[in-house]
Amino acid sequence: MGRCCDICGRERPNEQFGGRGQRARICRSCRRLPLEKRMRALWTAEIFGFLDQSNISSKNLRRLEKLESEAGEEVAALASLVKRIAKVRPGRRKRWKVLKQQHPELFHQAVQAGLAEYLEPEWSDEDELFDENDWVGVWIEPRSDEPEPSSEEIRLAQAAAALDQTCTWLWC
Repeated sequence: MGRCCDICGRERPNEQFGGRGQRARICRSCRRLPLEKRMRALWTAEIFGFLDQSNISSKNLRRLEKLESEAGEEVAALASLVKRIAKVRPGRRKRWKVLKQQHPELFHQAVQAGLAEYLEPEWSDEDELFDENDWVGVWIEPRSDEPEPSSEEIRLAQAAAALDQTCTWLWC
């Protein structure tokens, strides 16, 4: 068991790390990278980390402003985007839903930057939404006037279904 490098994300043996502090979290091969590339990777990871927090605080906003002014173009653009997202919705709860509904242009920019992942539904027709095989193994809540099945009845129904499957398999 080794450690995980902050830059490349690989798990490396302890011998690949040295020193204390930040050196203890960056492997030897990543320490050989130019300073600009190392800092860009660390700053990008820091910016992505702000979105994982439950709340992006005013202190975090000041840090994002500092990254906008000090870092290169890529990191500055990412920092400004995250800062705009934080001003609209600093809390993590329902952040992406609110952005998609109320600020679609900001949400679209976040998806393009790789901050969020949005998957369009794959179906095209309403007829194709449900297949008869979709209902296999689905529990439907009983109506209030029907008594709930006991655990014994459920177990017997599952055993009967398993027996039907094995019989079908044996006769095929």
